Amino acid sequence: MWEKRIKTDYNIEYAHIYSDEKFGPPQELSIQILHSVINELKQKKKSYVLTVLIDDYNPQKQILGIQELIANLKRLKAKPDFIGFESKLVQYSNFLLKEMSPRLQKNYIKYIEKNKKIPCSMLIAIWYLKRLGLIKIQPEELKHLSKDSKKSFVAKKIITILPKRYQKVEKKGLEIIASTKFKNRLCDIENIFF
Repeated sequence: MWEKRIKTDYNIEYAHIYSDEKFGPPQELSIQILHSVINELKQKKKSYVLTVLIDDYNPQKQILGIQELIANLKRLKAKPDFIGFESKLVQYSNFLLKEMSPRLQKNYIKYIEKNKKIPCSMLIAIWYLKRLGLIKIQPEELKHLSKDSKKSFVAKKIITILPKRYQKVEKKGLEIIASTKFKNRLCDIENIFF
């Protein structure tokens, strides 16, 4: 069923939030930028889906209420079509390791063995590849909120709206992709930092 959907032009991620956070100014600011991006895409007659990624992998405690998050997003006219969960991306780390250049692979294996954790840059790369349809998305990995069942999570291009503090780690995620057979899709990935 998921594969039969028409591929969307853009998958836009915004309002990134940790599961030990409350909805606040960073999410609100990303939504302001989101509205500008949507207006541009509408003028170009491009299709899009809206996606929020919750980091529920790194936090020790979980205080974020999903329904409260959705209510806040709706209030700001930014209800997502999909909500993703970072913890669901971890299972693809071995796949990504095998795709990396030997030098990067060695560095990441060393990091994982030392820290007993998958680094954020790897999870970013996996998330980007899923949004582009290069790693198959399983329905149980996403919360589907759109009433339009034909909307595809997978898109030809992706846009990610994030605070500037994520710039360094996002760059590392792109470096991982650049070392794989998927490097030709880097031109389909756009970051907007604020």
